[in-house]
Amino acid sequence: MNLRRVLGLLALLLSLASSASPAATAKPASSPTKSGDGKTSDADRQPELFLTWKAPHGMPGATDHIGGSCADTARIDTLFLSFRTGRNRPGLEAISAILLFSPGEGDSLGPFWHFKRGWENEGNLLIDFDHVAIMTGSSPWEEMGYGTVSYDHRSGRGRLDLEFRVSADVPQPLLGDQPYVFARVRIRHRRPELAGCSQPVCVELASAQLKFVTGRQIDVGAGDRMVAWNTPDGSVCKSRKTATAIKPWKPKL
Repeated sequence: MNLRRVLGLLALLLSLASSASPAATAKPASSPTKSGDGKTSDADRQPELFLTWKAPHGMPGATDHIGGSCADTARIDTLFLSFRTGRNRPGLEAISAILLFSPGEGDSLGPFWHFKRGWENEGNLLIDFDHVAIMTGSSPWEEMGYGTVSYDHRSGRGRLDLEFRVSADVPQPLLGDQPYVFARVRIRHRRPELAGCSQPVCVELASAQLKFVTGRQIDVGAGDRMVAWNTPDGSVCKSRKTATAIKPWKPKL
């Protein structure tokens, strides 16, 4: 696997080799419990993930579906990956996540989605982590760090693994009810001749692992973490409305 590290201030150009993908199984997403008065207590609030197009979760313009305009070679479609801890937490030292690109049932991804190095559409998936680069939404860190990414294509779908780390010396405490943007993923339309741009695709923020400066780690797989491409009603994601249990990615350092 080829891994390229850059400071968080720079966009990460995804042109990396494959990494092994553990087999996935499905399990129901967990939901918080409620007290006798119907309200969820702070102790019971669970961490959540959020995936949106165009803008971060909860901000104007954010949406769970878009249509791909394959003829516009200047177009860039943007995904925002966010999380909420559910309760006040100490600062993060690292976060890793898995993003899946899945076609409709019985279909397979066209070459437009082949972002892997050496494949048809390499170089047209960009990842940003640093809050200066993203410039919208709240960031879980206030300093530069370094990121690691890998993209692979197997079993008819694409998988993006990503991780970002900062120094544990200057932690930024996290508020439980505040959504934090930890990554931005941009898809460039520079290869309109590639098949697959117009096909329905479900993009799923399958899981994330939060590592706090205290050493504690929390795996997150719940929340509004699926968005649709070329399906206004989101039907391409209906068959995937359960949390995909995937072992957290561990990059080779």
